[in-house]
Amino acid sequence: MEKTGWKLSQLSVGMSASSTRTPTDNAVWAFADASGDHNLIHLDQSYAEKTPFKKCIVHGALLGSYMSALIGTELPGLGTVLVSLCLKFRGAVIIGTQVVTRVEIKSIDTRRSFVKLSCTSSAEGKTVVKGEALVMFLPQQ
Repeated sequence: MEKTGWKLSQLSVGMSASSTRTPTDNAVWAFADASGDHNLIHLDQSYAEKTPFKKCIVHGALLGSYMSALIGTELPGLGTVLVSLCLKFRGAVIIGTQVVTRVEIKSIDTRRSFVKLSCTSSAEGKTVVKGEALVMFLPQQ
């Protein structure tokens, strides 16, 4: 695939893409500053030690942004506009833990140029985020 992305006619149900990221302290702090979410569970180890997690955890929205990035850059890629992203958080991710994000095309509405995808993020072999995205696929220029 060229960096210009897919054409709608090239997409098919079952196509998938994945990425692997390891959220660092710096990434979590940058996300906290960008989003304004300075919840101590993400940023203060002494606070986090008093929680069931015992360590600082990654913002759920940061994990969702990994899905958005994969959808916007890989599948369907360039020309994708996120219409909705519905997520269910099933577990926490400790900062520094490798996260595998996967998206898969579930349906394509060629008349309206909508693509529906299932989205998952896993850490240490467990699904930590599960959801669904609906995107509008704009014509390539």
